Amino acid sequence: MYNVDFMDSTGSPASPTYGAADVNNIRKTLLSKGVLRETADACKVVASSASGNIIISAGQAVMADGSRIEILAGGEELTILSGGTNYVYFHRDDSLNTIVPKISLTAPLDEDVPLAEIAQSVITDKRQFSYAKPAFSPNSCIYFEHQFTAAGLTVSTWQSLGSVNLPAGYNKIAFCKANGDLSVFFIDIQNQCGYGWEGNSEGIYDFETTEMRDSRFCFPSNGDRRYTIWINIASDNSIMVYPTSSENLSLSETIKGFAFYGGAQ
Repeated sequence: MYNVDFMDSTGSPASPTYGAADVNNIRKTLLSKGVLRETADACKVVASSASGNIIISAGQAVMADGSRIEILAGGEELTILSGGTNYVYFHRDDSLNTIVPKISLTAPLDEDVPLAEIAQSVITDKRQFSYAKPAFSPNSCIYFEHQFTAAGLTVSTWQSLGSVNLPAGYNKIAFCKANGDLSVFFIDIQNQCGYGWEGNSEGIYDFETTEMRDSRFCFPSNGDRRYTIWINIASDNSIMVYPTSSENLSLSETIKGFAFYGGAQ
């Protein structure tokens, strides 16, 4: 069995009638309880120079059940109590079916929204601020490996070589080559940009090794730079290769690194 919200009451399944609680549930799903920080002084408790009492400044707050209170321009004045520390907060009064600004000698409950404490005429800001509840997001990064293998390639021609197995949204990669050389590459495959470097301990080659070719961001295959096969990982994770010399028309190498979640763009 299940119900659906904000649909006509006919159909299958029938939608129940709805009211304020249903609207509050939507707000509760999206926001935590607390003051909406629309301004720096939203619902801030300040002293009233005229009366000696305190004033809750204009602003809004969301309660634990999703209901909302708004303090209008001019603020809400409350009288300071004698006998100890004063606590200022918003309280959801179920018996009156309303929300009330309160000043009390008793600390607020967990479901209340605290605003301030007052002791020996000193006001301490205790506002709890509301925040948007984030949607589910996957791990920020994952480890990956990929082996490039090809033979009989055609010189000076872009050729497809399958794709890298990365989940959707993991479009920032950092990796090195598993060939014993010193290498590091940082590539934004979504936006086709980045930087990379490779060299070896014998100093045979040592150079910046990434470049743009036909609007594709590329890194090179191993070996003599004169016979480079340029490798591109496109935004859809597909792999394209471009041999620059007939002296090197085969490819066999492995990259290992991390893919970072950048989201859909």
